[in-house]
Amino acid sequence: MARSVLAELRADGVDTSLVVLEQNATTPVSMVMVDTAEHTRTCIGVRSLQLTATDGVPYQVLNGCRVLVLDGRHGEVALPLAQAARAQAIPIVLDAESSDRPRFAELLAAADVVVCSAPFPTAHTGERDLLRAMDALLSFHAMSARFVITTRGERGCVMMLRDCAADCSTEKEVYTMQDLDAALAAPQAPSADPVPTPRHFAFCPGAGHAPLPLLCCDALRGATVVDTTGAGDAFVGAAACALVRGLNHADLLRLATFVAGTKCGGRGGHANLPTAEQVRSAGLLL
Repeated sequence: MARSVLAELRADGVDTSLVVLEQNATTPVSMVMVDTAEHTRTCIGVRSLQLTATDGVPYQVLNGCRVLVLDGRHGEVALPLAQAARAQAIPIVLDAESSDRPRFAELLAAADVVVCSAPFPTAHTGERDLLRAMDALLSFHAMSARFVITTRGERGCVMMLRDCAADCSTEKEVYTMQDLDAALAAPQAPSADPVPTPRHFAFCPGAGHAPLPLLCCDALRGATVVDTTGAGDAFVGAAACALVRGLNHADLLRLATFVAGTKCGGRGGHANLPTAEQVRSAGLLL
């Protein structure tokens, strides 16, 4: 199984030279059951070996590294790696889906960018409103993060920035996620571009607090959804690529939205990922 996975990655041009094959370990496998009537899915996974600090920290992966992407797993190894990345000014992107993992809180505190699944902010912070939960993440949990993104599937994504001066233009001030959804539902001028242009809002947390910039991007227009497996990973990977390329916040969201939305048009985790040529053909920066 492991060699088959590596062969697929190499065929896609991925450098696997630092991948270690463990003789007595199990390659993680997920089985996905889709309910087409209810539009839901259930994932059943076979877990892999949990790495610990005694296995050694692979600091060599940081040689020439321009961005470090972590998903919260293997915290005993990931945390010292993240600390070393910070010492070298390498930005850290955290894919946040579940906080029920060793050293996760410390990884969250170390991240420069946090990309969340829709349920994560409210589940992790205890705040019932999504915008207030994202604000709480920036204020009390992801203290090093420049911004937090929450992906919402067919409803697109929301980015909240820490820096009040980062994006000054705004359509409207909003106080709750309900306010934002109502603003997003307002009719817009038609566009032939399948990749939506992010819209700017300002979240007002309350008296004595400066408004926080929001960028909201709809899902890819006209996309055919066949299989959403790996869409979140595709979004995170594209966001990391955008950071390396130095794209601004709006272009980062456009690129990530296009890559994740295109991936959903085919079966499997990566078979329908767009090529660099397809990205450029869509008029996106890369």
